[in-house]
Amino acid sequence: MPETDCRLTGSLTSSSCFMLDLSTCSRDDIRTYFENAYDLDETLFTSLKDDSCFYCCPDRLRLPLIFYYGHTAVVLVNKLILGGLLTERVDPEIEALMETGVDENSWDDTVSYYPKCNTVFT
Repeated sequence: MPETDCRLTGSLTSSSCFMLDLSTCSRDDIRTYFENAYDLDETLFTSLKDDSCFYCCPDRLRLPLIFYYGHTAVVLVNKLILGGLLTERVDPEIEALMETGVDENSWDDTVSYYPKCNTVFT
C-alpha cells in the first residue's frame, strides 16, 4: 500500500511558539506565530480516518467537524483584520458562516445554517 501524505495544508506540528509581546514583535514574528497556531490546530484533524469524518457530528450538541476546521481559520482572519494586519476578507460568505459561536444550543442561530449532519453518536 503506498504511503499517503496525511497533511492538510500545513506542517505537522506538536509544539507551540512562545506568546508574543505585541509591543515589540515584528510582522515576521506575528506570521510565524499565526502559522504555528494554525498548524497546531490543523494537526489535530490529521487524526481523522478519512474526509467523510469532517461531515460527522461528534456529539448531538456539536456541529460537523468541518465547522471547527473553518472556525479556527476565520477567528484567526478576524484577529488579523482587527489588528490591521489584513485589510480584505478572504471569503465573506464562508467567514460569516464559520464565525458564529461554537457552543451549539437550541437558541443559537447556527443550527439553521447547517443541514442535518451525519451523526456518529447513538
